[in-house]
Amino acid sequence: MLLYATELRGRGILEAIAVDGSNSPQRLRVLSGDVREPAWSPYRSQ
Repeated sequence: MLLYATELRGRGILEAIAVDGSNSPQRLRVLSGDVREPAWSPYRSQ
């Protein structure tokens, strides 16, 4: 999956799409605020 920041109606959002382009972009829900750049952190299963 590829995650990228984009804009919709003047608001920053995140979308994800399969690297091979086999699906349509999926918008990731954000409850409030404005998204500019995705940031990764380690996954913890504790």
